[in-house]
Amino acid sequence: MRQLSRQDYARAERFLPWNAERLVFGLSVEPHWLDDGRFWYRRRAADGHAFVLVDPAADSSQPLFDHDRLAAALSVASGTAYVGTGLPFEKVEIAGPAASPALRFTVAETRWRCDLASYACEPEPAAPVQGVPSPDGRWIALARDGNLVVRAAASGTERALTHDGEPENAYATPIPSPLEAAGIASAGGPPAPGAIWSPDGRRFVSYRIDRRGAGQFHLVQSTPLNGSLRPVLHSYAYPLPGDEDVPRAEYVIFEAATGRRIPVPDVPAPLLYYGSPLRPERVWWSEDGQRVYVVSLGRGYRSYALSVVDAETGRARTLVQEQSETGIDPHPAYGGRPIIHVLDDGRRVLWYSQRDGWGHLYLYDGETGALIRQITSGPWAVTDVIHVDERERVAYFTAVGREPGRDLYDNSLYRVSLDGGEPQLLTPEDATHQIAFSPDGSCFIDSYSHVD
Repeated sequence: MRQLSRQDYARAERFLPWNAERLVFGLSVEPHWLDDGRFWYRRRAADGHAFVLVDPAADSSQPLFDHDRLAAALSVASGTAYVGTGLPFEKVEIAGPAASPALRFTVAETRWRCDLASYACEPEPAAPVQGVPSPDGRWIALARDGNLVVRAAASGTERALTHDGEPENAYATPIPSPLEAAGIASAGGPPAPGAIWSPDGRRFVSYRIDRRGAGQFHLVQSTPLNGSLRPVLHSYAYPLPGDEDVPRAEYVIFEAATGRRIPVPDVPAPLLYYGSPLRPERVWWSEDGQRVYVVSLGRGYRSYALSVVDAETGRARTLVQEQSETGIDPHPAYGGRPIIHVLDDGRRVLWYSQRDGWGHLYLYDGETGALIRQITSGPWAVTDVIHVDERERVAYFTAVGREPGRDLYDNSLYRVSLDGGEPQLLTPEDATHQIAFSPDGSCFIDSYSHVD
């Protein structure tokens, strides 16, 4: 057997994802939509990157700003030299009125504001991020020492909402991951919120996790970050197959102004992994703030259900439930988001199921839970619902395997009526398609490619 050299390992390391992606450009467009229907995106090229502003209505695109001028201004203000094709940030925020906009962005630990009229760049004081603000800006919900507190944003006055939180039975406190238990920052996305506010800012839903008696898993950190030579033991709650005692969450609704507590005892939430049960893709409010929808996954992924909770009383009822002797995948789309859409102010539910052997869409009555009709069918599979136009009663979805002669892993976009009928193919190119709809559904972005 040939002995591998340092050069062999270095050559193999070049193909690791974070190294290979630096050599590939123009794979996708990640749109950041503005209120006027335009969007900006960051375009990567071999000579650097640029920020582009697109106006779909005018069929035009242009630089979002003068890159060279901003680089020069930022260089002067920060004392570090930058060039227009290598600005040290990936995302921007457009602030101020349309007549005199400004850019906000972060470089290292510093938050900057750059006026686009004069291109003067100034550092901004970092506002402490603590708690979850309500949509109307009146309240801030935060967890402290395993309990929940609500703060009036204007006065700073606080009200303790709970007093019975304990280390192993705490409010708005997720089960830490092994990396977090070891003091290592996770490379994942933003942490799940400890509270989700109703659209009117009157109430928020949170949770409490009881992990008393749950089985522990143990890891030994052989090289601690504190420089010690002694290994460190990290233990955390982690259920194993057959465990009867698992961490369990209970949802709770609070009224901000009165502090009233509304328990939600009838929605089971066993936690079979570390993290939080309060994920926006699984817990959300109705537009009028009167109901909370919760997706529950059964142990072993052999059942899942959609429940609706009355925000005034905490009483819950199951709208749709799926059960199977084998495993169910309710979220084939990337990111673990179940394919469930509540429509017509709760009167209809668009549901995904693999009950006939293929992943398809079904329409349910949101008040009685009765099946109205199967929307899609056939020997092919839906992979995601991208947008639903409730006024036109049309769903836009991606699917694989429907077009003959194509790669079974290539996504295409379709449109289908909620009243039934054959789906219409919207992306005829023989490729895999990545779709992003505008917030109002008036247009969509299609980034498509093929391996060849």
